[in-house]
Amino acid sequence: MRLQSFMIFLMMLTMGLAGCLDGDSNTDSDSNENDDVSGEPIAIYGFKIDDATDPVTSNDNDQLVFVTYNQGHDIEIPSQIQVELTVDGHSMEVCQYSSQGDGSDVDGPKCYYSIFDNSEPVLWSVGEAITIGEVEMNYCESPCNLQVEIRDGESESLMGETLNATAE
Repeated sequence: MRLQSFMIFLMMLTMGLAGCLDGDSNTDSDSNENDDVSGEPIAIYGFKIDDATDPVTSNDNDQLVFVTYNQGHDIEIPSQIQVELTVDGHSMEVCQYSSQGDGSDVDGPKCYYSIFDNSEPVLWSVGEAITIGEVEMNYCESPCNLQVEIRDGESESLMGETLNATAE
């Protein structure tokens, strides 16, 4: 929480200096290579989603997708995130963290997420992936469309973009 507050303070402080350090006062519209043309704020966190290695089956314990963290600062798991899964456009499910890595310590039926990290606290660092899978619930027995949202564990605000993938 302190780190997040400090980062917000630092960002607010540096926003006041935006544009002050550029010695080029040229306002030519052709020199906007770093501008965000969509007007959308630049995401602090970035994630990438991929289909899990094994195919989905009629079992209720498949790994569905891997979500790789590719931009931001270390995130403490599970306290700083909430992982939400939507399958084929149906209702959203909040996945439970599995410290065992396979969902065996999660009360099903539910989805789980895990990361291979034996440290305390568990940190999700850039370049690492979490696994999202099934526990006593067959979300996908044939290819299905998944939507994953990584949310702030406290405010529940979206961290990065909504991720879409097909589990096959």
